[in-house]
Amino acid sequence: MTVLAATYFKNNAEMIEACAKLKFIDKRMSILDPTFGNGLWWTKWKPARLYYHDFALDGVDFRNLPYPDNRFDAIAFDPPYVSAGGRESTTIKKMYDAYGMKGAPTSPLLLQRLINRGLRENYRVVRPAKMDKEELLRGGIVLVKCMDYVSSGQLWSGTYWTERYARRLGFRIEDKLIHVKKSGGPQPKGRTRKLKTGEVVPSRQQHAAHNASMLLVLRKVA
Repeated sequence: MTVLAATYFKNNAEMIEACAKLKFIDKRMSILDPTFGNGLWWTKWKPARLYYHDFALDGVDFRNLPYPDNRFDAIAFDPPYVSAGGRESTTIKKMYDAYGMKGAPTSPLLLQRLINRGLRENYRVVRPAKMDKEELLRGGIVLVKCMDYVSSGQLWSGTYWTERYARRLGFRIEDKLIHVKKSGGPQPKGRTRKLKTGEVVPSRQQHAAHNASMLLVLRKVA
């Protein structure tokens, strides 16, 4: 199979289009998007049978999907994958609001548990891959977004933990596509607020700006 190795993508829609070109998904598949948001994933490529939900849209929780086992050929899963870490961040707040999560987890560990519950439900409702006439595996695909990021001064390897749990469930990691933003390099020296006193002081710990997120291509095999 042809692999787009070390290829960078401008947005999620380009990655979905690339997954179609790589034959991970195709127009004939029944595909579920349980985290639809504004539907931006599907602006460049869209299957004939796309089923979608979003907590803010219809109240469907991606951790408890209203479908029987082995219902879909593929799933596109875009959970909130950056923990707020107790900070006031407009971008992160908008991300959580889009999922209807007013009281979202503030620590990476709690957020990862949320992602894992979504992955477990994805595994339940996606049907196992089958061999086609060309003796290639088709279907059984789950596309999940994840990211490594800094929370409370510590690096959280979200990609590693998501992969690790996916393998435990029984998924096979088929590919990884990288979405890179234009920003990068070391973070500028900033300021932080002490939790106990509220005093604003220079930030003591600096990290590289994590400007890349990952789309994992998982496959459920029988």
